[in-house]
Amino acid sequence: MDKRTFKPEQLLILILPVLCSLLGLTQGSGNPLDAPRNGIGQSQIYLATGIVTAIIALFVYLRWIYPALMTVVIMPLIFSLLIVTLTPEKISLFMLYPPIFLFTLMIFLGLKYIFYLPALLRFRTILFSLYAGASLTLYFRIQYLFMKVPPEAGFWVNRFVNSLLLYIFIALGISIADMFITHREVKKLQAERREAILNDEIDEDDDDL
Repeated sequence: MDKRTFKPEQLLILILPVLCSLLGLTQGSGNPLDAPRNGIGQSQIYLATGIVTAIIALFVYLRWIYPALMTVVIMPLIFSLLIVTLTPEKISLFMLYPPIFLFTLMIFLGLKYIFYLPALLRFRTILFSLYAGASLTLYFRIQYLFMKVPPEAGFWVNRFVNSLLLYIFIALGISIADMFITHREVKKLQAERREAILNDEIDEDDDDL
């Protein structure tokens, strides 16, 4: 498939999912920008999740697969370095990077083969939310395994419900951005078609004269 040309309105794919994730986090767990004193909390992880999903979504929409894959590789490294820097406890970078990398790779695959798949257009928001919510839950479990932390009671249900709610907001943001961009493109094509028809009619009138 050919790459799309970047247009300013496509930045909505980057902005709206993050804003929607902030809204979802505010409804569920207070101010997501208030980091705990002992490092990075769950809200900050969820906010970072919204950011990386939005970046990958923009690249996948533009069909810039190489930049999307670079994001899958580089963003986990950036997040891992931030966690190591901001967390008082000594945590190995090699304990953080693999689970985050696996998660971002799964999000890339979900965006490419679920959300932006034309055949799933009607159901993409809920299908992607379920898939991404399960992916985020799996990330937490793998991260616990790497850090040798036993899961709390009700881990799977609690993590999945929270992750699903987060991704409903994120997917909704991407959907709204995509619908707005599509509407703009349709209006532009209609205007160009009307202009072309008018020009043809003017040319025919000139020929008759």
